Amino acid sequence: MNRTAIILAGVAALAALFFLCAKRHIGTIETDLTTRTAGVLAEANLGWAEIGASGRDISIDGTAPNQLALDTALGLARDVPGVRRVQALASVGPADAGAEYQLIGSVAGSSLRLVGMVPNEASRDAVVVAAKNRFSDGEVIDELRVVPGAPASWARVAAFLVERAGDLDEGQFLLSGNQLRLTGRVPDAATRDRVAEALSTQIPDGFETTIELSIPGDAGIDAAGASAEDACQKELDWLMRSNQIEFRTGSAVLRDESSGLLNTLIDVVAQCPEADVEIAGHTDATGDASANLNLSLERADAVVEYLAAGGISAERMVARGYGAERPIADNATAAGRARNRRIEFTIVKD
Repeated sequence: MNRTAIILAGVAALAALFFLCAKRHIGTIETDLTTRTAGVLAEANLGWAEIGASGRDISIDGTAPNQLALDTALGLARDVPGVRRVQALASVGPADAGAEYQLIGSVAGSSLRLVGMVPNEASRDAVVVAAKNRFSDGEVIDELRVVPGAPASWARVAAFLVERAGDLDEGQFLLSGNQLRLTGRVPDAATRDRVAEALSTQIPDGFETTIELSIPGDAGIDAAGASAEDACQKELDWLMRSNQIEFRTGSAVLRDESSGLLNTLIDVVAQCPEADVEIAGHTDATGDASANLNLSLERADAVVEYLAAGGISAERMVARGYGAERPIADNATAAGRARNRRIEFTIVKD
């Protein structure tokens, strides 16, 4: 064997050895990322997710119970150290009959904004047509999305809420699981009494209902004895307790799926026009504290800009960033970190 042949044989052997080592190394990386990602999602009670890996890219397959569960899984996977990209292969299956299945309507004058979930396109059409009939002189803004598997009696309660929304001068109805709230202002005491009676007689058993309606002459006090600012704070707390404004991982760029929630928040804040609002950003404790502080402020600023573009005066809003200083859950768990990454709204009283 001449010298050239020996060299070529050696190079080929080294290349083969390098390929085998690289393949083994990549396999180790994929196994590690798959194991760690699966552990994070299992800890967050997202065991439906099936994890795959190609190099440092993760895929999530399976059937998510609802869109929120899928979005949460994708966000947690992106935060796993070492993951480069996350691909969503999962489908969204029937939703749970629990508190995450939501329908929200906001009334402002002669317009109605509908946000939340409907079980199919036929139901969506029925809700929108009923709303347009009730608000025939105004506008119906449809921001509904189809999520199969509505809770029992959903159609009956949805029809009731759309009908009663026509009695409001302004306000909201909020349906989340078996929790129902109807708040706002009506023209007179007779309308308030009629709505309250309908609520007590037409809502099926098993629903927990709250009604807070004011009439002209209440001097800023609603039917439950709360000020307009207190009523706004209640609605903001109620919305944010079961929803989360979503951002792209590690940035202050709002995700498109948050637009419906943000538009509803605009409607709520608009109903207490004399009050200022603090919009506070919070992060988990992962990473550099100074970077987290800056990110939390940038995210709060992004929300302020969205609300200002929707008609809320920028002078009424102040953005603050608190970083990881005010956790509401354990930063040692993935589920806790997800809860700590949040935006909070506080009505500022004089």
